[in-house]
Amino acid sequence: MKNDLSDILNIDPDNLDVELLNQPTYFYRYSKELEEAKEEYEIEKDALELKDVEIDSEVRKSPINFGISTDTKITEKVVRGAVVASREYDVARRKMLEAKKSLGLAQAAVNALHQRNDALSYLVRLHGQNYFATPHVDETLAEKKNRMQKQKQITESEASDRVKKINRRRKES
Repeated sequence: MKNDLSDILNIDPDNLDVELLNQPTYFYRYSKELEEAKEEYEIEKDALELKDVEIDSEVRKSPINFGISTDTKITEKVVRGAVVASREYDVARRKMLEAKKSLGLAQAAVNALHQRNDALSYLVRLHGQNYFATPHVDETLAEKKNRMQKQKQITESEASDRVKKINRRRKES
């Protein structure tokens, strides 16, 4: 069984039965990771909010410890600035952002597995219509995919060259 997500997302059209049998296991694994990432994000978000409240309270009790002079009026803006500038808040914020990134990546993995499931369904339909049973196959699905990617790269390269030519003409004008 494949372990890396990029390997999992590559479907072998010659082994659709195996791919279909493995799909629920892959989906469960990454759905579980998504739920764990959601939980971790919520924990880190709550920790950040708690740290915000703690530092806010500390700033109000001892503004001098946060570099606020005794003659400065303690406004919400001053307190907020001290909270956001504190190292403790920054560490908690970074942890929350890292958890948010992990959550986004886990969600992307589950979305990709939904796409994989759809692709498997379509491939099975094609197989049922004898799409893969033609006696004279000019190229494999992988070769066709590679050819189409190369054509896209060439087209993008040509478009880039045209834009460069247009920009040079504009500069010359």
